[in-house]
Amino acid sequence: NDGVGGRAAMFLDDVSLNTCGLPGTPAPTATTTLTVPAPTVTPSATPGCQELILNGAFTEALAYWETVDAPGTAIAVERFTSAPYSLKLGSLDISFNGFQTARQQVSIPAGYSNITLDVSVFTQSQPGAGADFQEIRLLTTSGVSLFAPFPPTQANDNAWRRYQFNVSAFAGQTIFLRFGVNNDGAGGRTAMYVDDVRLTACSGPGPLPTSWPTAWPTPWPTAAPT
Repeated sequence: NDGVGGRAAMFLDDVSLNTCGLPGTPAPTATTTLTVPAPTVTPSATPGCQELILNGAFTEALAYWETVDAPGTAIAVERFTSAPYSLKLGSLDISFNGFQTARQQVSIPAGYSNITLDVSVFTQSQPGAGADFQEIRLLTTSGVSLFAPFPPTQANDNAWRRYQFNVSAFAGQTIFLRFGVNNDGAGGRTAMYVDDVRLTACSGPGPLPTSWPTAWPTPWPTAAPT
């Protein structure tokens, strides 16, 4: 009925649909097929752990890493924790004036209960280094500082140290992981070697570090540059 003008109707009664086979052949029995829709599955974290960093041991030189101030950011062969290379920022032999950095963009998946950053660093800084510093920092993709697990400092360990940081608070975000060394071009010089970088997302307890630091870098700054 179109709702305009006259109306129409129809009466029905005694409706049947008969099938007849040969004598002795039973009539087919009607069957009903019920289609059940598949349940909606909510994506969840992959069981176990997922490594998020590419070329964290620098075996492919600087592949997957973005560098700034290239003269002060290089691949080193003189010291490493995983052969044959490490990342070197700054120098004790050459004077640089600027911020030498290497960074990698990483998408940290949601749904993981434990996300850890593991890294080996070898720090060097000469007396009278002025405003020089080394740092490790997480930033947004637009460059805003989120967290500095290794805040700006002048460390002179002259030995490899392994650090582990809990960064679970940044699950579900796309970030930059950045390593940096600032040299002010005057007085003492500062450098940092980096190797075996791992950013691991685990659905259970995270991986244990191969070794714990015996001491944290000092002095700690009162304010961190962005």
